[in-house]
Amino acid sequence: MSRSARLLICALLVTVMATPALAKKKGAEVRALVAELPKCESLETCPATQRLIQKGKKLWPAIKVGLEAPEELTRFWTLGVLSEVVIKEAIGTIAKRLDDPEIRVRAAAAFALGAQRDRAVTRHLIRAAADKDLNVRFAAVVAMGRVRDPASVDTLLGALRDKDDDVRGYAAYALGDIGDRRATERLCERLREDLISKVRGMSAMALGSLKDPASKPTLLARLKDEDDAKALAAAIYATGQLRDPSTRAAIERHAKHSSAEVRDYVKDALKTLDGTKKP
Repeated sequence: MSRSARLLICALLVTVMATPALAKKKGAEVRALVAELPKCESLETCPATQRLIQKGKKLWPAIKVGLEAPEELTRFWTLGVLSEVVIKEAIGTIAKRLDDPEIRVRAAAAFALGAQRDRAVTRHLIRAAADKDLNVRFAAVVAMGRVRDPASVDTLLGALRDKDDDVRGYAAYALGDIGDRRATERLCERLREDLISKVRGMSAMALGSLKDPASKPTLLARLKDEDDAKALAAAIYATGQLRDPSTRAAIERHAKHSSAEVRDYVKDALKTLDGTKKP
């Protein structure tokens, strides 16, 4: 065996022997940072969370200790860290926290699952969307919007009738992000019937993403009857996205609206319509 070959083998042996020791050292460092998490006041300003986030995927599996810690704040901030780092191997362990006795931990788990942006989390989010607490349901529908899995559409359609207006509104947003026209009818229902202007506006924005001609009658009716400026602006946007020249008059009637936001959306919608004209 040549001298260079022997040197290479020795180098490889040193590397193999050093790896467990290095991994043990990194694990100890992660555990030490996890122990500091209860002192955190925010994800952005806490030194422990920021140092953990900087480690990226190397956190796993050492950070498991934070998910299984007896202290609520440790579990909560650990999930906060995992909402900033994509680790596919962590999905199953994160999902177990959906059964946590503490509301904010369950909500944080749903949010962290959404941050993974992997359709493998959908079945867990569907379960979270049925949670008895509105905060967990809210986190679940927001997470579904990030994952954008058509398999979550039926659950989101149900969430459009949730008793909480934030859940309804962000379910609408999620459906717009997914872009499945199965949502058109239920979104039109929210636009016609919801008593909360914010939900009507978010439903209109979602319809603008779907660009479904079937939404035209509801949108035109909303342009006529909507008395909230932001919801009206959203309906104008959605109508413009249909790119249907027959809607021009309904849009133009708001060109002198008292709200600058509405007037700006009118201009943009008309530009969109003008862009559909053949040269």
